[in-house]
Amino acid sequence: MRSLASCGLTAMMGAITGKGRAVRRAHVQKRTLTPRDTRNAVENVINRIRSWRPCFMECNICGNDKFLDMNGRLAIRCSQCGSLERARVLKLVIDNLNILKPGVRVLHLAPEGGLATYIKERIGEEFYDARDIDIDRYQHVKVSHFDLVEECHNLPSDTFDVIIHNHVMEHLPCNVWAVLYHLHRSLTPTGRHIFSIPILRGYYEESLFPIGEEERQRRFAQFDHVRRFGMEDLQRSVGMVFKIPDTYDITSTFPKEMLDRYNVPEVARSGWSGHSIFALKKEDLLLR
Repeated sequence: MRSLASCGLTAMMGAITGKGRAVRRAHVQKRTLTPRDTRNAVENVINRIRSWRPCFMECNICGNDKFLDMNGRLAIRCSQCGSLERARVLKLVIDNLNILKPGVRVLHLAPEGGLATYIKERIGEEFYDARDIDIDRYQHVKVSHFDLVEECHNLPSDTFDVIIHNHVMEHLPCNVWAVLYHLHRSLTPTGRHIFSIPILRGYYEESLFPIGEEERQRRFAQFDHVRRFGMEDLQRSVGMVFKIPDTYDITSTFPKEMLDRYNVPEVARSGWSGHSIFALKKEDLLLR
């Protein structure tokens, strides 16, 4: 008996070459495939692949089982709460650390809807502090206005048990290390600073000069970014401020079946990337 993979490959080749059951009889006239025929067949196969996913895949934040394509990544954004890979990994991390308990004070910058709801339900709404510079963007959660560039030094020291932010630092037109320092300063002695940043191939680069949206897109992969963090020199950028591991691999903590179920792709499991989650302790700060 042939495997499903071999059957699928045979069907795929049949779609592309035209060698299906209908051409088994000798009297069927053969037809030369045109480039359009080949292109249509390939597009049909690609669309079938895009629509396929394991039946057990679900969002670990809201429980939804439908995912949408985003920026060339197939079936990756939760259609209900909007979670991306990094948010689902972050949820795995905070659950594994068991840090969300009633009365825990959380500062959440640029809060994601699903994560905000999940966190508030576990700590109590009065202990949840969501902030952003553009509060009009938010309807799912109450958000206070806060400008990290101008106000980070006003954060109270030793106050928050958990600080969370995903892909915020690349937007700040200022000394990003000063911002990270002040955020970390506001952690309690036993707190956790949990965040992700866009780590791309190559080296760290930034420009606070007004270079324009097209140049920002080319250099930093998005029109409103002012920096990129590089895989090649992560220890010489983030690693000079915080104690971080040389390598990143969550498969030693979370089993493959769990990562599959919660739609965490291979690229987000090992090797530094924009999906990697830092979960730093107070003592991980190297600047004294």
